Amino acid sequence: IDEGPEKLGLNIDWAQAFCGLDYRSQKSMTIASSNADAYVCNETMYNMSYFYSHIPFGFIHVPAHNCRRQRIPESIQIISHIVRELVRENRQHYTPYSTERNELQNQRNNSQDECERDFLRRLLTTY
Repeated sequence: IDEGPEKLGLNIDWAQAFCGLDYRSQKSMTIASSNADAYVCNETMYNMSYFYSHIPFGFIHVPAHNCRRQRIPESIQIISHIVRELVRENRQHYTPYSTERNELQNQRNNSQDECERDFLRRLLTTY
């Protein structure tokens, strides 16, 4: 979008859903990312952020069934947990994650929650 910003952040609290995962197995299988990856996914995410910022939404990439790193039963558990947590939150006010690395680093440094700091650390690796 010509008049739009280069980057837009998501407006859903992924950290809360991430923090409810079992650390040893599920968190190690989950990757936080600031990038929806391929062109179609990024285009969809950008347009949703630009035109529908008042609607909480997120983006989950589901691994291919033949991906060696992911196992189908564990993937189903992780995705089900994340969706349940996001629906359970049902909040009216969402705070977008910053699209600027320095601001996101400040958010991480100022967080009082250890798991949120871990989530933001993981997210920062994709900036």
